[in-house]
Amino acid sequence: MPPKAKLNSISINKPKFDKNDYVFVSHYELLYEAKVLERRREDEDDQNSEWTYQVHYKGWKKTWDDWVSESRMQAITDETRALAAAMNEEFKQAQEQRKKSTASGKRKSLALATSNTNSNRRATSDANSISNRAGSDEGRHPSTPIQHQQQLQASTSSSSVLPRGLFNNTTNNSNNKRRRDPDIEDEEHFFTRKAIRLNVPDNLKSMLVDDWENVTKNLQLVPLPAEKPITKILDDYLQHERDPRTANYIREPYSAECDRLFEFVAGVKDYFNKALGRILLYRFERDQYHQKRLEWQSRIEKFENIRCASDVYGAEHLMRLFVILPEMIAQTNMDSQTIQALRVEINRILAWLSRNVDTYFVQEYETADAEYVNRATGQ
Repeated sequence: MPPKAKLNSISINKPKFDKNDYVFVSHYELLYEAKVLERRREDEDDQNSEWTYQVHYKGWKKTWDDWVSESRMQAITDETRALAAAMNEEFKQAQEQRKKSTASGKRKSLALATSNTNSNRRATSDANSISNRAGSDEGRHPSTPIQHQQQLQASTSSSSVLPRGLFNNTTNNSNNKRRRDPDIEDEEHFFTRKAIRLNVPDNLKSMLVDDWENVTKNLQLVPLPAEKPITKILDDYLQHERDPRTANYIREPYSAECDRLFEFVAGVKDYFNKALGRILLYRFERDQYHQKRLEWQSRIEKFENIRCASDVYGAEHLMRLFVILPEMIAQTNMDSQTIQALRVEINRILAWLSRNVDTYFVQEYETADAEYVNRATGQ
């Protein structure tokens, strides 16, 4: 009997959506409902290349039909419908806030223009005063504009303390406009920065409130190291999400969506390790943090397999990171599409954590002894 033919080891990327399927397509900060018209590979010669789909947007003319990549598409579910509605509401609020900030900016520009006019008048008056003093020192007033300029330079060069190169782009022309104050520009554009609004489930909100009260009011601590540390939580979430995202593939090749999942998980872990000691701890926890940090850096037996903070801390501190991420992202230069993808990933892991509260959150906080309380509170 001839030997059985070996299965082809080349992975084949199968499409997630079929013709006539209804999907959500991300475009900037919104999700639009659309119908799949056609599909094709980006590279017909590459069986693992990403699929692209021709879609018709619901409520829009055919002239808006477009080819979009699979990474921008999501199946229509109750979760994605809620996300689309929340994004639409947030977009409307951002539009209203933008109008208010624009009106405020116009008022500030008018005030700035008035201030510049007054400043120019004072500068002209000061220049004339310097010119008169220079003329008096010479026993006569300058008879030509060149002599006037030379005297102004001579009268100011000896008292200048500005570092060389600070105003390399300026000239001696007295009609140059004063630059806008960068602080004013930042204030004008502050409310137009891209940010994300999270859909935090109610039970996780309650956990955050209880966490705050336990630490700041009851002077209790989260037991460390956590039974289910953040590294374990993220690994479990990765396994949970990776299987359905690779369900349409042979031999688990990594699609664009899987790549995004891995990048998100790695980014959360990295952000947490860098942010914990700076912004995620209450004052009462700082002494505990320093103690545990010394222990895991010393590689004592209890911490022999621990390399970083995400191996020590658990879901309570991970939630603190998630709720401040919108503010952190607002200070970055992320584009709208990246922010939208990040919002989807964060909302997914929040929904998953909400369903697994009993598994990953501690049931009881530990009460600190009197010595620790005195040391942590400075008594």
